[in-house]
Amino acid sequence: MTVDAADRRRRTDIQRKWRQKLAAEIKALRSEASALEAALVDRKVSTTVLPWRDVALTLADDTRASVHRNRVLKRQYNAQLQLLLSLAQRASSLARPLLSYEAWHHTSLCAPAHTRRCALEWSTNAMFYNTNAMLEKHSVASSVHFANYKIAATENNVFEYVWHMRKTVPLAFEPARRLGQYWVQQYIRGGMWPLLEPSTDLDVYGLAHTSYVHTTRLRPLEHVYFLSREYHSDAQTVIVGQTMHTDELHPMTTPFRHRMFWYVLECVSPTLTRVSIVHVTSHLCTASDGPVPLAAEAELMGCVLSDHGSHVDQVTRHASVAAAREIEGMLRNLDCYATFSTIDASQLT
Repeated sequence: MTVDAADRRRRTDIQRKWRQKLAAEIKALRSEASALEAALVDRKVSTTVLPWRDVALTLADDTRASVHRNRVLKRQYNAQLQLLLSLAQRASSLARPLLSYEAWHHTSLCAPAHTRRCALEWSTNAMFYNTNAMLEKHSVASSVHFANYKIAATENNVFEYVWHMRKTVPLAFEPARRLGQYWVQQYIRGGMWPLLEPSTDLDVYGLAHTSYVHTTRLRPLEHVYFLSREYHSDAQTVIVGQTMHTDELHPMTTPFRHRMFWYVLECVSPTLTRVSIVHVTSHLCTASDGPVPLAAEAELMGCVLSDHGSHVDQVTRHASVAAAREIEGMLRNLDCYATFSTIDASQLT
């Protein structure tokens, strides 16, 4: 009996200690669970649900922005497409050969601004690129000092007039450059002929050193749209120009002559500048019928054709005499450089 009572007491003590251990573990686990739940709540990002009205307004703003971006992209796409189509048409059109051309073959201008800027830049760059070729074609590059005027006539009695010269003037490069700029600006603004109204500057869309000028010449009445651009380096200035006759914004409504020029001013020494010039002028043309008859061309020059001899020869002689007088005047003006060198730089536009 004594043994049994002691054994029961021992088993009871073991069970009590086991229950106490289990209770302590359960309590520790519950405490740890509470701590983990608290940490989870602290780390959990609290979210606030926006009212449906705010959500709707935000979606509406995003929709408007998306529609605007789509419209801008469509306009850009259409503009780029038109530009590519215009460039493709220009590339596939008949190109003027480098050393064999007709002076009345010219560049066209479309109405869209981006296409016009591209055409203006391309036309002037093409002329600048061909500068040396034109000087060689007209024997300017290989000459030291000369001035000449030549007339060429095709089989259809269509004339082309070329004035070309090279002269070294006793003038420093910078004053000579300003003189060249002044001279060209006076020429493209109608300083060589009587005008119906003052010249008008047309948009060149930000192209540097570029002028696009409209004048209306009298006797005969002619709208002249002259494009000119300057290219500068430390020791050389090249000024190129040509008239434009196919412009969608300014349709040609009068007969016209195509005119092109190249002015090259090169620094030879601190006191000398070499001036090389090529001017090309075409037979008078109309937009619908092309070159006017020989008799009309002669009448414009003041040449009275007779029945004695070739009419082509008569016009050629008459034009040559008139050109000789112009060349003499030009050379006298070059020799009077000192007058121009004293002009205020602000007047040499």
